[in-house]
Amino acid sequence: MGTNIYGSHDELVIELRGRDRLRAGQREVRVKVDDVWRVRSADGRTLVSCEGERIFRAGRRGGDRTVLVLDLAPRAAFDRLVLAVPDADAAAANLHRSGIGTPLSVL
Repeated sequence: MGTNIYGSHDELVIELRGRDRLRAGQREVRVKVDDVWRVRSADGRTLVSCEGERIFRAGRRGGDRTVLVLDLAPRAAFDRLVLAVPDADAAAANLHRSGIGTPLSVL
């Protein structure tokens, strides 16, 4: 059981399972692709958040400490999604290949 991410041309869906689902009180989180400003993998132990920042965290926190981070637009429901996925580097690369969260200078 892990965090499952899928989507279409205009929306990403993050399926919630187990404790994440109970804690959030919903089955999934939906994010408009246009609201995803940056996607990256990061060491979950070194992430810093500011007071008042709206962060949604999901996924198992044991084992590999690398997480997938989606920085979102101010109009989104959250400022950042931090998702513990099996291979955050590959997940970030796949989203970049789809044109999601890629810096404009790279496109």
